[in-house]
Amino acid sequence: MRLEETLAKAMHAAARKDDAGVFRAVGLEALTQTESDPSLMRLLLFSALEGHPLPHLFFETRVRRLHIFLGSYIEERIADGVFRSVNPLIAVRGFMGMIVRYLLLHEIYGVKRPAGFLPEQIVDTFVTLFCEALDSKEVEKECSGK
Repeated sequence: MRLEETLAKAMHAAARKDDAGVFRAVGLEALTQTESDPSLMRLLLFSALEGHPLPHLFFETRVRRLHIFLGSYIEERIADGVFRSVNPLIAVRGFMGMIVRYLLLHEIYGVKRPAGFLPEQIVDTFVTLFCEALDSKEVEKECSGK
């Protein structure tokens, strides 16, 4: 993953308070990069199963920075009253989990992408689900029974 480029796109969206744009930048890069060359994901999975330090190193140098950025952004949006109060780290893992699960199905298990769907549409679906789940207005509806 081109981490610096991805973070720059996500930070640009964050500066505009473009919630969907933040998560779209991260999700689209992860999905398109892995689809274009799934060998890194396969190598990381195999290395993890064999107890090799590569996956830990990859997590520490790449994934953790992304999680910290996204977690901080979620904390900021909770403070703004836009996102419901959640554990930011768990929320980040949930969002990334949607992307990674899709990639596992697609790249490891060979499940084909739904006909006619582009990577952007797939990521937009995940972003919409995630942002709507975090929407603080939804909490008000749930509490009022609407």
